[in-house]
Amino acid sequence: MRFIFTLSGLLLCLMASAQRKFDHKFNFGMNYVIGDSKERSDDWYEAIEDDYLSLKFDYVASFKLNRSIEIGPGVGIRHLISLDETSSNRNVSTNVMGYSSNTISNYFAIPVFVNFNARFIDKMVSPFVSVSTGYSFAVNDSDIELYNQDNGSRENYTSKIKSGFIANAQAGANIRFRNGMNVSAGPYFEFQPTKIARSNGMGNRTASQEIKRDLYHIGLQLVFAF
Repeated sequence: MRFIFTLSGLLLCLMASAQRKFDHKFNFGMNYVIGDSKERSDDWYEAIEDDYLSLKFDYVASFKLNRSIEIGPGVGIRHLISLDETSSNRNVSTNVMGYSSNTISNYFAIPVFVNFNARFIDKMVSPFVSVSTGYSFAVNDSDIELYNQDNGSRENYTSKIKSGFIANAQAGANIRFRNGMNVSAGPYFEFQPTKIARSNGMGNRTASQEIKRDLYHIGLQLVFAF
């Protein structure tokens, strides 16, 4: 028991002494996401979701190696909202197997990653670059309803973005305030090679399929650190 108390006290002392070397970073962003597949067809499982709007939030516990370089683990939330439930440039632009859809796909994921951040000059305002890499965990299925306008029949299928590798980068300007707070802003890019898995029931039949999809997030990110 003494050992546990001694170890706990030592850890608390180390955390207190290292507190000044840590930044708590909160990242907020909005991105346009392009979904790209090398092989496409007019099958139902490839008929939708080329582009998305992505809302993102990250927390990074950033350890200061010096006044210019920081590294640390992070965790976040991604929310992808389909912008085109049916693709606008193919034969299936208004229907899937004769059905139309007025449902918008929503996907949530939790990325866990390591972040590297570097300021280029030790001034109040400095250009910076930030790079992260890690793994994104998918947390939900998106339920889609299809309906036939001719006879009113309805069918349903589920769609899910698979978990997998994720990497991103940001460049921009960082402002360091005297009270220790930092604010950063700039363009943001994220790459996620993944698969979209879909399954549906048409009558007494059940069909399932996966299609490889590379997701390219392009947008702006705002970072608060203190």
